Amino acid sequence: MAATPGFVAATSDPLTVRTYSLFFTTIRLFLENGVTHVAEAAFQHAAWARGLEPLRPLAELRIVRCHVDPAVAQARAEQRSQEQPARAAHDDAGHFAIARSFEPLALEVPTLDIDTSNAAATDIDAVVAFARVGSGPRRATREGS
Repeated sequence: MAATPGFVAATSDPLTVRTYSLFFTTIRLFLENGVTHVAEAAFQHAAWARGLEPLRPLAELRIVRCHVDPAVAQARAEQRSQEQPARAAHDDAGHFAIARSFEPLALEVPTLDIDTSNAAATDIDAVVAFARVGSGPRRATREGS
């Protein structure tokens, strides 16, 4: 937040709104230049779908959805905010102050669901293998090129 002195994170604050657009613009930049890319965020389905749909011609999308009990997620967020003050860009306290449901990303692409309740037990090799199958950027071409 060095570039935005006095910034206070809040739901849909101007910096967060700008960052959402920049997130997908950056992914597009990598894909248009042939760079395989992993993008991570805890967006709801609608936000992910809105950003990813225009990128589908550029890449073979693969989704890894990490699941954890909401109480564990909240405890982890609280611990991060204590240990990582630079996370001031995230309004974790405001997010968890309201009970809400979460609609995970669901597109018609290969999807792997992982329970991350015990992060140490997560089979990261299986996640990497899933991500690599058929992976790579796909360049959009005009018909006949």
